[in-house]
Amino acid sequence: MKTSSYLIRLGLLMVCSAPVGLPLATPVFGSTHVVQQVNKCTGVVIDALGEPVIGAAVMVKGSTIGCVTDIDGNFAIDGVKSGDVLQISFVGYKTQEVVWKGG
Repeated sequence: MKTSSYLIRLGLLMVCSAPVGLPLATPVFGSTHVVQQVNKCTGVVIDALGEPVIGAAVMVKGSTIGCVTDIDGNFAIDGVKSGDVLQISFVGYKTQEVVWKGG
């Protein structure tokens, strides 16, 4: 079984007040570690402090295949094809995409 790893940078948006014309968000970065196996993609979503992100959506772009991370930030998706794009999103974070090269 071939296994690969990816690091996905997530941008956390911290909303604050600012004068008109200035940006209202400051990016802070966390990461997602994705492990690939044959037709199954597993991984963990963590924030900038290394804490698990509970309830982050992990979806295969353009499909209804996906899941939500558990209390430890873990996820597993069956039936992912090589070349599929995974979208990782959570309220207050910038949505990130990664191409899955497994399967």
